[in-house]
Amino acid sequence: MAELKITDELREKLKGLMPFSQAGVIDYTPAQFLSAGLEADQIPVFTHRCFTQAENLEYREAISTAMGDGKYKIGELLKIQREFDRKVLKGWKNYFDLESGKEIPYGADADGGCDKRAFEYVLDFIASGITENAGQWSGLKPPEAEALKS
Repeated sequence: MAELKITDELREKLKGLMPFSQAGVIDYTPAQFLSAGLEADQIPVFTHRCFTQAENLEYREAISTAMGDGKYKIGELLKIQREFDRKVLKGWKNYFDLESGKEIPYGADADGGCDKRAFEYVLDFIASGITENAGQWSGLKPPEAEALKS
């Protein structure tokens, strides 16, 4: 059986074009943190997995239903997006509560995603970015990928 030597550069070129192991995880940091002039140990890193093909289909169906008559129901789209993001979120580091200065603890649910209580600390722009990144790695194509950019 042939084997391909995967470098970070090649992996980036093939993102969304070839499957990514469901056991594998991807680190993601929103651009806002990278441009904020923070020290390396102050920059949050969120770890997520890709969507399964079944989740891709489920996501497409949920988006189609939420779009209904062609008008976006933004509240429904955000709920769908946040639930899919919660499912793929596998952890984080350097994610702090600004009041206490303490790192926010990550908690997993029984299915391996982020538990709902811990997920309440994930801001919408972060959830949106994680879902969009997971969608890119998972090979989601427009219009589904466009819906992730809300």
